[in-house]
Amino acid sequence: MEGKESKTACSEGFSSIRLCVFLLALLALIVLAQLAQAGISRIWAVDDGEKVKRIDNNHPLATSSDNPVRDGSEVSLFGAKNEVSANEDGRFVVLPVENPRYRGNELFRAFENYYSPRVRELRNRYGLDAVVAGETDEWKRILLLRHWIKSSIAIDNENPTKTRGDTFAILDAALREGKFHCTHFSIVQHAVLNSFGYVTRRLGCGPGLKEDGGHHGVNEVWVNKFRKWVLIDAKYDVHFEKNQMPLSALDIRDEIWRDGAQSVVCVVGPDRHPMKPDSETGKSETRPDTYRWCSWETSTNRFTTFPATSTSTLIMLQDEIFKKNTWYRDGKPHWAYGTPYMILTTRRDWIEWTPNVITSKVTIEDTKARVFLSSCTPNFRSFQTKAGDDTWRDCSEEVELPLAKKGRNCFTFRTINLFGVAGPEHRVEIVYSLDKSEPTTPGTLFSESFDDGKLLNRGWYDGDVFNISADEAYLGVGCIEYPWEKGHTKPSGCSGVRHLFEPTEEVYLRCYIKLSPGWGWTNRTYHPHLMHFLTTENGKYHGPAASHLTLYVEPVNGKLRLAATDIQNKNAPHGLTQGPLRGGYNGKLYDSKEVLFDDSKWYCVEAMFKLNSLDVKNKRPNADGQLRGWFDGKLVIERTDIIFRSADFPGMKINQFLLTPYFGSGLLPHSQTLWIDELAVGTKRVGSVSPPDSSAASATSWGLMLERINQHFPFTFNGAADSAIVYANLKELTSP
Repeated sequence: MEGKESKTACSEGFSSIRLCVFLLALLALIVLAQLAQAGISRIWAVDDGEKVKRIDNNHPLATSSDNPVRDGSEVSLFGAKNEVSANEDGRFVVLPVENPRYRGNELFRAFENYYSPRVRELRNRYGLDAVVAGETDEWKRILLLRHWIKSSIAIDNENPTKTRGDTFAILDAALREGKFHCTHFSIVQHAVLNSFGYVTRRLGCGPGLKEDGGHHGVNEVWVNKFRKWVLIDAKYDVHFEKNQMPLSALDIRDEIWRDGAQSVVCVVGPDRHPMKPDSETGKSETRPDTYRWCSWETSTNRFTTFPATSTSTLIMLQDEIFKKNTWYRDGKPHWAYGTPYMILTTRRDWIEWTPNVITSKVTIEDTKARVFLSSCTPNFRSFQTKAGDDTWRDCSEEVELPLAKKGRNCFTFRTINLFGVAGPEHRVEIVYSLDKSEPTTPGTLFSESFDDGKLLNRGWYDGDVFNISADEAYLGVGCIEYPWEKGHTKPSGCSGVRHLFEPTEEVYLRCYIKLSPGWGWTNRTYHPHLMHFLTTENGKYHGPAASHLTLYVEPVNGKLRLAATDIQNKNAPHGLTQGPLRGGYNGKLYDSKEVLFDDSKWYCVEAMFKLNSLDVKNKRPNADGQLRGWFDGKLVIERTDIIFRSADFPGMKINQFLLTPYFGSGLLPHSQTLWIDELAVGTKRVGSVSPPDSSAASATSWGLMLERINQHFPFTFNGAADSAIVYANLKELTSP
């Protein structure tokens, strides 16, 4: 009976040999399923511990019939000493990180000198170190020093004590019951804060009205904790906040001109108690509207260069507010108008330059990253990097770092000045990605992040010079920058450019747009032009001005505009669809109801165009074409009754995108710059992207960046008994 059962078992294929083969086949199927899910391209079986290189076709095992090398279609495991390895194509990717924005210093050239004996004398003579003893928080130390100044100097706006205007003279006189006004307070506060390494500058501000043309001297201090300038007033021991965030002079100014600063609160003392403006003479200076007008002194080293005289030149922001209004002081236009002492700039970012902040560039070669650091740090001592034990160590401006393929490579840097004040942290994060191309959203025809100038390698054409800005990028490591010089029509140093894509009757655009500080409009009903779509009815180099159909996406006078022209159809059998020619041009315009664009901010702009259908039998167009425009995700333009094409063009499809910024002759108001980032064109709405949260576990908003690496698992294969071990190793290999 036992023999019969044994024979039956053998006849049904359950011998030990067949069982082993069956288990191997089952293992192979499981492995292949794991590999397919993991996206691993190859598995190698290696004889005697020697790994077969996948490009080594001369290796004896490469062509062995006993041990075929397969590209994911089959896996063979055998031998006494083997190693299973997954070799994955990939690259290291620098992740976008929300670092403090770097803005270079173009206007403020001189700083207080750490090595001046006046610095140590100031701290020693008045016991300033004791004022901040035990306090490590930078912002609280600043508030304590400001409070000490307020407590040490009495106010007299009308008859201040006469001194030579030096910090020591003012403080010595104050200790002898001398009294002073705002200018003296700002001189002392500038010296005191700079003596601790806090970058400080002096301002002159005022309401600027004919009937209220007073003037007030204050300071701004760069606060690394907040990564911004903060206005501080030692005369009243106050500053201004909105939503508990301290404000700069420009912040307050913006709030005043926007809605009278209804959301701004004046806070007093180190404990930041809310303060109501006092009607008493002089106390009106604690009102936000004192900062309706602001100027910044270019001389920022008066303390350590004393007694040398310094010519006072005043920087003012030449934006629309400045152009349309006049700053009055003591009932007359400000004395600096029309003099060489008024330095005008349209670049808000030049005023809001960022001390102590780092900007970096990263290059990667093999498994090493080279990081190049730069910063504008007054009294700079060194860059520093954080080690694995969270201790900071000095480093050079060029750092070479090893990269691991598993997990994130996270590096943190900062500046430190001679006073020991550390700047904001700057992070660089790099991961290993299995995918060499940028993942795209379904329906995407093409996308461009403008992280480098190699646009011609990515399907763009008809351009040759591209200016990529690393400092202004919305996401990633770059954006395209279009700067106009006064009197020009086209941007300088950056070409227009085109991109073909698969023809479609419905197209979507998504991009991010930023306008430079003080951006000016034409104040006409047209221009600037910016982005266009052309169709299959025109060639790949046809101009957008006179085509069978050109679709426009552009900002005009602060509104978002979508538009269409078809000038080239003037002699077509069914004529024009976009209105009659006027002066040789035609077009239909579709604007947002509200002004949307402001300068110095990134905005997400989306547009959609869908060609109308045709009544082919009757040779008539149907008024069912569509267009839509979104601004920061909000639908601001919508039409569903558009005729884009006539029956003359039944095969018309949209197939070309043009990025060609242009101001008409004489329409550019002044020199200014426009930036574009994260552009995508698709057959479905692409949607917005956001700078990643620094704490997020996902790699980047570009898509999933896989972090699996080449891994190796040695094993000795003695039959079915080891299949579970091999399977466990392969499972670990293919797991995320």
